[in-house]
Amino acid sequence: MIELALHEKFVLLTINDEKGTIAYGYSRSYGFAGIILMELFNKELIKIEDKKILIPVKSAPSNLLNDALEILKTKKKPPKINGAIHLLSQKMSKHFDQVIDGLVDKGILKIEDKKVLWIFNVKHYPTQNPEPENLVKSKLKSIVLYGDHADRENLCLISMIHVLDLYNEVFTKEEKKKARKKIKEIVKEQKFANDIQDIIQQEIMIAVSASVAIATTTATS
Repeated sequence: MIELALHEKFVLLTINDEKGTIAYGYSRSYGFAGIILMELFNKELIKIEDKKILIPVKSAPSNLLNDALEILKTKKKPPKINGAIHLLSQKMSKHFDQVIDGLVDKGILKIEDKKVLWIFNVKHYPTQNPEPENLVKSKLKSIVLYGDHADRENLCLISMIHVLDLYNEVFTKEEKKKARKKIKEIVKEQKFANDIQDIIQQEIMIAVSASVAIATTTATS
């Protein structure tokens, strides 16, 4: 079985299986930044106090997470969560592409060159080996639709599905209505939880949601 990091699972969920295109542009910017921040926090590579990011002296288990830490360290003062989201969204986009390349190397995705307007070549990344992503989706469906226990990683993914409206990438047309209702309940439960991890996750979700809202408004105005 292929082991996937949280950020790899997230990237898979943002890509349409058949078309190989990314669901929304902000998934690779604000969404990716949010999931990286959650992963850093879950692995105790950062601490968050009063909505400020503090970085203990620890090494990350991957180059990607180390690069994220180095980006956060460029600020003279500890950045707040919303500032960290914006900073990582600007600096980590190439890493999103590197994650895709890594998933291609693992045989999960494949590369297809397609032309836009019969002129421009655009890379698409349809699924080659569906098993790893199917396992991720199956677990998420078990949690959302059937009430299975959710671990920390899956709660992070569920949060991002909600914030970025990735329901179409995970649930069938028949499942979506129930999934939306249940995920709203899960998110609401976390909002009022006392667990520090749930509180931090909520703060990151709020920051990502606000960034997406601003980006969407700017693009349509």
